[in-house]
Amino acid sequence: MATFDDAINAVLAGASADELETTMLEFKQESDSIKHTFETITDAVVCFANSVGGTVIVGVADKGRGIDALLGVSPGLQQGLVKGIFDRTRPSLSVPIFEREVRGRLLLEITVPQGRPSMPTRRAHQPDGSVMNADRFRPKSSVKRWRRGDCTTGRQRCRVR
Repeated sequence: MATFDDAINAVLAGASADELETTMLEFKQESDSIKHTFETITDAVVCFANSVGGTVIVGVADKGRGIDALLGVSPGLQQGLVKGIFDRTRPSLSVPIFEREVRGRLLLEITVPQGRPSMPTRRAHQPDGSVMNADRFRPKSSVKRWRRGDCTTGRQRCRVR
């Protein structure tokens, strides 16, 4: 796996980010919508967590080359992204995100460890490409529901099947 420094040096030397992407290295850039930014980065993190792990570098354009490819990110994106990834994964995933300054531009390095098998996002995709709510992944046997008034005495609670 290429290190952050190796990947950025290759971009600065003239390679485009999309040429350098592998099964363990992904480049992302911040979009105009914070929600879209969180979703695309979370999807990349989940893909790595479901395989062998990897590195996501945020703030680099896919098609650009050299210094022009380093777009940077907004200050404070790191803090929001930590929570955004945590909130969008089930089970919740916490990954280390490091701010790195390269030639006056702020980039983020997300190191994703190999996770346990099948970690969906909250908006998990079905095989046909449609989006499914990840709450369906929770085992129903672990959920206990109680309904008021179904018991013979006011102090008892009955399990609803």
